[in-house]
Amino acid sequence: MQRAEEKLEIPTYTNCTICFVHVYDETLPLARVRDHDNYEEKHVQDIITNFFLRSDSGLYTNTCHVTRMGEEDRTLLYVMDSSKFPAWISDFGKETGIEKNHE
Repeated sequence: MQRAEEKLEIPTYTNCTICFVHVYDETLPLARVRDHDNYEEKHVQDIITNFFLRSDSGLYTNTCHVTRMGEEDRTLLYVMDSSKFPAWISDFGKETGIEKNHE
């Protein structure tokens, strides 16, 4: 969306990874953290496909779900070329400040 607002080219991915980052408010009960089923993922993936992907077939698209504790409830979506995913996941958290561990 940021690229569209800046009137930059919006990429169309042939081989991509979609990362769903589910952030839960760390001040609320941990019982709220839930399993994210494929039904919800499919709705979001269909919308992303309409704008950015060649196809959402497993031949072209991978998905990743990450759960973190943070300051507020939110879901972040990252769409990237699959070749960039290994570096992204290894650096994830460093740039967001979102922690996996909860004491």
